[in-house]
Amino acid sequence: LERANLAADQARQIVDKLLVYSRREDKAEQERVELSVIVKQTLELVHAQLRQDGVQVEVELASVPPVMGSSLELRQVLTNLLLNARDAALSPGSTATDSKIQTRCHDGWVYVQVLDHGPGVAPEIERRIFEPFFTTKEVGRGTGLGLSISHRIAVTYGGALEYEPPPGGGACFSLRLPALQA
Repeated sequence: LERANLAADQARQIVDKLLVYSRREDKAEQERVELSVIVKQTLELVHAQLRQDGVQVEVELASVPPVMGSSLELRQVLTNLLLNARDAALSPGSTATDSKIQTRCHDGWVYVQVLDHGPGVAPEIERRIFEPFFTTKEVGRGTGLGLSISHRIAVTYGGALEYEPPPGGGACFSLRLPALQA
């Protein structure tokens, strides 16, 4: 019964992600969003899970201008990125179990970056990581929708979700959104 409940929960999560992915709305309800607040809220949501897995997250929040977007969808993006960083930190080839999330502003853009010390993304699959249903996780561990949905959300709000391998290995995902002028 416990395994059936777990399987049903996994199926529900997959259906929920499919529904979000297939939604035809251009934009959810937009509001003025302070990304530092969204980062703190997201960390509160995933803190227990990260702690249970032994993953530490260094937080570096700069003073950045607000952006326009949906708080709910931006929390979803950061949750996906933080849980992917956790998975990378716990995978073979990881050099450390800590991750980092930081905010910064540059040339009219606000960035939230999530960095990990996992094995990184192999160059031969780098171009596919934002494709729907593409995953490197074993069966039952991922749907291949997290990065795809996150990328779509970023583009919806005039931004981007980008991957860049940091010097020394690991992965760095950057959510980039246009800064609101004061």
